[in-house]
Amino acid sequence: MSACRFRALLLENVRGLLHPEVWAEVEAHLAAAGYSVCAREFDAALLVPQRRRRVYLACFRDAEAAAAFAWPALPALRRSAEDVLDPAAAAAADL
Repeated sequence: MSACRFRALLLENVRGLLHPEVWAEVEAHLAAAGYSVCAREFDAALLVPQRRRRVYLACFRDAEAAAAFAWPALPALRRSAEDVLDPAAAAAADL
C-alpha cells in the first residue's frame, strides 16, 4: 500500500471485517499508510430484494476531507423479488 499514495480510497468487504481483532489490524495498517478511516455497514436489502451486508471504508489522507465526509442516506425501498421480476405488476399495485 505504501507504493501508491492515493488521496482517498473506497474499500468494500464482508461484515466480518468489523470483528474487533480483524478491524484493529486493518485500521492500524491503514493508519500506518497515512489514512483516516470512516467505516459503515450497508445492507443491500434497502435497495434490492437481497440481504447482502457489506462494510465500506472511506479512507482519506487529508484530515479535513475525512472530517467533512458524510455517508449518503440510502432510501429504504424494500423491493420484493416480484418488483424486479414483474415490474408491470408492481407498478399496477401502486395505483
